[in-house]
Order: sequence, then structure tokens, then C-alpha cells
Amino acid sequence: VSVRITPDPASRTEQTKVAIRCGSLYGGSAQGDLIPGDVMALNLTASGVNVDSLFSPVAGYPVLKGTLTGSASFTARSTSPAAFLSSLKGKGEALIEKGNLSLSRAKKEKNLAFSQLRVAFQGAGSRTQGTQPRYAYTGKWQGSLTTPAGQSSLDLTGALQFPTSGPFNLFADAVSASGKLSANGIEIYTLSLNTQANTLEAKELSGQLLTKDASASFTGSVSGTRLDANPAWDASLSVSTGNLRALLAQWGMLPSSLPQQALRQAQIKAKIRTDESILRLSELEGRVDDTRLAGQIEGTKGTPPHWTAKLRLGTLRLGDYLPASSKYAQPSTPWQTEWLRKVQLDGDLSVERLVIARIPHENLTVPVTIKNGRPHQGPCRWGNGGGRIARGGHCGRAARAIAVYAERRQCPDAVQGTGAGATAVRHGKP
Repeated sequence: VSVRITPDPASRTEQTKVAIRCGSLYGGSAQGDLIPGDVMALNLTASGVNVDSLFSPVAGYPVLKGTLTGSASFTARSTSPAAFLSSLKGKGEALIEKGNLSLSRAKKEKNLAFSQLRVAFQGAGSRTQGTQPRYAYTGKWQGSLTTPAGQSSLDLTGALQFPTSGPFNLFADAVSASGKLSANGIEIYTLSLNTQANTLEAKELSGQLLTKDASASFTGSVSGTRLDANPAWDASLSVSTGNLRALLAQWGMLPSSLPQQALRQAQIKAKIRTDESILRLSELEGRVDDTRLAGQIEGTKGTPPHWTAKLRLGTLRLGDYLPASSKYAQPSTPWQTEWLRKVQLDGDLSVERLVIARIPHENLTVPVTIKNGRPHQGPCRWGNGGGRIARGGHCGRAARAIAVYAERRQCPDAVQGTGAGATAVRHGKP
């Protein structure tokens, strides 16, 4: 470390300038120019500094790792460390490369790896009052992050706060934000933030889900609790797309030989609750093509995961989803059903109006189970007021249409159940 004291050439008074040069600081180097006084001025630059060695002693755990390059220019009162932090005013920017950010104090494996993290700030600090005072820095914040999944940038206007003592936590109370997140095909444009200890709330969320040939837009809000241990997330989201087929094809979920009029568009909204053991979609409602849908879906952790569902459909024209004028002929490409082995499902599907060969059937209910990679269709019920069990007739024709289609798509024993259609398939009578 070298220190040089000279008169400050920029000062009209007899102030001195202290030039500090540190050739070795946590694996890097730093230099600064200090103008002493009741309110001191400081210009700093740093390069190649190991940020883990800087932040870990303050946070109490390795919250951030990487190599730091940055600069800052600010003024502050120098009477005490508390006075310094509460009166800090100026601007600065930092670049951290090849690092990771800890997402949970309790779980070391929950880290976000990144190649670049940029942060810039211009504003002023203060100290809040009360039994748990905080240092608050009000101004404009800018940040960008580059990870293996994608890129994001964020501009914040407001106060970011952290405690004056104890474990390190970052707080944002009603901070407005705008930015862009592009990660794994998701783009988010606007949001507002509000945080408390180990919580995060994002309102006015809007953005797009992008793939090579398709897109979907979404709006809503997200909140998270228990972020330090077992995070739980609640969301209210609305999603719409005008090219559902392309999205499903991108994810390998679009059956081949599906008619072009099927799965064109969708508008869905739901409340979502998820933690480490469960995913729940409630108050689900919307429309796929011309069919209204509503209900709820819940999945619990397991091998495979177990799902329960209750779905209610409006008018469903079955012919729109079967090969046109083919009499269920075998397609040239088998229907890939390997993904079914990763699913276990118990549910009820209700249809207000099922149209088969232009003949409508009212109030149909079908119990559906998927187990060991095979769908099972239970006894159907149709009619008003609970209806009656139907093993043929209205329900049988529906079961037969679905079952024969699955059979012809090279899924032996794919559909099992007690309906007339399923029985016919198992006995080779399509």
C-alpha cells in the first residue's frame, strides 16, 4: 500500500488530497483519492477483487462470489461508520464476472451462476428511525445479469434498504421498476417490487413467453415467502396465445396427425400456489379454441408426481380433434406417449355438450386415471341431476372414438376402462 499527501489542485482552500494505491487487495488491486474534511470526498477504482472476501464477513455467509471491477465517486460524513453510511451521496458502478449469487441462506446448493453482473447507482443515503433502523439508499438503480439461461436488465427508482446490524437482508418498499428479462424464452417488461424479511412481491407483471415459431403473452402478480428456507410462491396469472400448436410442438407435446383446426389458440387465467412439495392451480378458467374450461389441478411431489384434476368443459366438438375422414386410420407417425410414464393422474372430466358426428350429448362426466403410462377411462355418466352410468350408447360412442384413436396410434392397451368403446378395443373390435 502506498499513500501520498499533496495539496488538492482543484480546491480554492488549503485542502489536502490523499492518494492511496493498493497493489494487492483480495486478489486484485484498488486505488482512491480522498479529500478529508467534515464531509469528505472519495473517488475509488478497483480491479480483480474477490467479492466473496468483501461480502461474506458482512452477510455472515457467502452471499456473492466473483471478480469485481468498478468505480465510485461520493461524499460522506467521516465522524463515524454509522454517519458515513447514512450520509453517503454520489454514484458508482460495478461489474462482477464469473460468479454466483446465493438464493438461500439455508441451502448452499441454491445458487444462481452468472457470467456477468452489472450494477450502477446514483443517489443518497439516510438512516431510518424506529426499533429496527435501516440504512436506506434512495435514487436510481440499474442492473443487468447474464446467466446460462439468458439475460435480464432492471431499472429501479426508490429506496433500497438493509439493516444497521444483524444478518444482511435487502428490503424494497413500493419500489417502481421497469426492465426486461429474457431467460429460457421468457421476457418480462414491467413490474413493481415490495419486500420484507425473506419475502418478495412483484406486481403489475407483464411480458412474453417466446419460442422459435410462437409466443404467448402474460400479465399478473407473484409473491414469495420463506425465501431463506423453504420458499413458497403465490401467483395470479393470465396467459394468452394465438399459436398454441407451435408452442406445444416446441415442447414436444403436439400429437402428430392432429387436424389443423385443433389447438389453435388459448386464453387461461388461474391462481397458482407452489412450494417444494405441491403445485396447485385453482380458480382455473379460460378457453381453448372454442371450448370453455374451468376447474382446478393439483400436483404433489413424488416419483412419478401425482396429479389430481377436476375440469369442466363447455361445448367440445370431438371431430375437431380426430383425423379428418380417416375412420381413425393408423397415422404415419406414432403418437409419442413416453411422457405418460412420468405422470400419475386421477381426475374427473365433465363436458356440458359433447358433439360426436354432429350429434350432441349433454352433461357427460368421465373419470380418468393415468397410471404406469396408461390412461384408464372409468364408467361414464351423462344426463342432468347426476345422470346415470352409461356403458354404451352416448358415452360408449365417445369412449369408442377416443379409445380406437389411441389404439390406432400404436399405443397397445393405452386406454382401459369399463365403457363399451374401451371394451371393444381390448377385444379387437374397433
